Amino acid sequence: MADRWKVTERTIRKWIAENKLSICKDVPVPRFSESYIQKLEGTEIDKYSILEFKRLQKELESIKEENKQLKEILREYQVIGSKSLSYLVK
Repeated sequence: MADRWKVTERTIRKWIAENKLSICKDVPVPRFSESYIQKLEGTEIDKYSILEFKRLQKELESIKEENKQLKEILREYQVIGSKSLSYLVK
């Protein structure tokens, strides 16, 4: 960690002692979980596997297509409504 963050090992030990860093429990030497390190560094953690990601992409495309179709249906109803009003006004 010291190399990664460009600080001394003494600084890392000091941060641990000051509870600024949390180490993994039940490990004989100080260790940090990868997710904890990524969180500290502000890196997003990928929650989904590539298969789940692809499934979600397909679902998104399907929803976009459905949305497009529903918008077209609404436009058709608007046209019908406008024509109906024009007949009533005459």
